[in-house]
Amino acid sequence: SKRQQIINAIVARMQGILTANGYETNLGTSVFDRETNLVDDDDLPALSVCDLVETHQLWNDQPDSVQQKNVLPVQLRIFVKSGTRAVELRKMFADVNKAIQTDLRWSELAMWTIPVKTGMIIPETDFVIGGGAIEIEVSYLTTTFDSY
Repeated sequence: SKRQQIINAIVARMQGILTANGYETNLGTSVFDRETNLVDDDDLPALSVCDLVETHQLWNDQPDSVQQKNVLPVQLRIFVKSGTRAVELRKMFADVNKAIQTDLRWSELAMWTIPVKTGMIIPETDFVIGGGAIEIEVSYLTTTFDSY
């Protein structure tokens, strides 16, 4: 499906986040498609590309439209080792944003990509950095009721 192609493109782009490619971190060494149970410190830091609930709108709001606009929220979840300093997580945020910015249309799969929010994940119980998240929205067109 086009949605899966977009997720594949995001995962591939994030895998390029390496210091050898001009980034500040090597976050690209551990990138996953929707992995949420990363508990092994050997895998960290890691990034999980998580697509969320997509919305659909008929193109130009016409009920007989043959195309629909799909707005896909994607959360790029960063998992870090306990004790990771905020400055290191901010470098990872910058690297992810730099990678996204290289092509906001994902090789013509999408119409556009917009930033939504970025932040640290801090459990209320101990106020220690548990990770981070960057949320974007990727909008793309498909034939109405056809994800391909």
